[in-house]
Amino acid sequence: MSSLGSDRRQSFKKVGMMASDFLVLIFLLMFECTNTDSCGDDEFGFSDLLQLSSSANTSLIEIDEKNFTCLFYPTHEIKCSWSFQFLGMEAKVITNISICNGTNPVQTQEYETSNGSHYDVIEKNITHVILHFDIVMHGQWAVYYYKYHYEDLEVLPPPSNIQGFFKDNNLIVNWSLPCQNDCRVDHLEYELLIKDQGTPKHMSGKLSYTERNVDCTQSFTVSLRTRISEAYRGSYHWSDWSQPITIKAKQSTYQPTAAVVVAASLGLLLALLLVVCQSFRLSKHLFPPIPSPPSKYLESLQINEQFVSPAVNPEEEITIVTTKNEKTQSM
Repeated sequence: MSSLGSDRRQSFKKVGMMASDFLVLIFLLMFECTNTDSCGDDEFGFSDLLQLSSSANTSLIEIDEKNFTCLFYPTHEIKCSWSFQFLGMEAKVITNISICNGTNPVQTQEYETSNGSHYDVIEKNITHVILHFDIVMHGQWAVYYYKYHYEDLEVLPPPSNIQGFFKDNNLIVNWSLPCQNDCRVDHLEYELLIKDQGTPKHMSGKLSYTERNVDCTQSFTVSLRTRISEAYRGSYHWSDWSQPITIKAKQSTYQPTAAVVVAASLGLLLALLLVVCQSFRLSKHLFPPIPSPPSKYLESLQINEQFVSPAVNPEEEITIVTTKNEKTQSM
């Protein structure tokens, strides 16, 4: 009997807690319906987490800005997400998202889940987004409010007009600002990723980067992304990576050393000397010297002396005398 009574008391206790939570939830729904003008809450001008109302004790249902986020992308996509799983399964969470253009609501959506997300494409202009979180757990309840201004929502596009070139064995990459309006160089930080180098290079307040002492005969592929520096107001979410660009390798050029230059010069001089010698020998064969008279004749010619040739002796006549007897014998 005592065990049965104890079970009944536990059952009544659970029913009482459920009834209490249900009544508080009904109260919160009525509060939302009658007291919330979704896009008219402009008296709260700052992006800060506010607790609009709560029960006497809210130690179990305290939340932080890290538990939710909203982002607006250059493609007009808006993405919001929230997670209150740390509150446990007993927590009841109603999330209301109001996308506004001034005091005019562009879109309003409500979710009854402690862990969820919202996605849509918004073609109209928006100025801010308001989040309401109504949380009930173990008899405690609270209404939280957070307002995102447009600059807090905006995810920047990646840097544009990315160019690269080689100079003095250095790789230089230049780019332009990712936005034209309300965009300052000193408010932005960048990450530059060089393919096959692992960790991105981080920099801020500049529109160029120099990678020193690189192999200019190798091509390099680079990508960039950007965000607002945390020292300034805005969305600290990184942009998408830019389309990769490839800086083509320089054609290999040989740089001769001093020793090579001297050796080449000496070789060239020897070659020229050989050509001159060969030309001289060839000219002697093609154009031999004109023959001249002996020197003794040249001396005579120079002093205008006549040259008298010696007289030739006349031929001597030989008379043969024969006798008569010899003549008869011969006959």
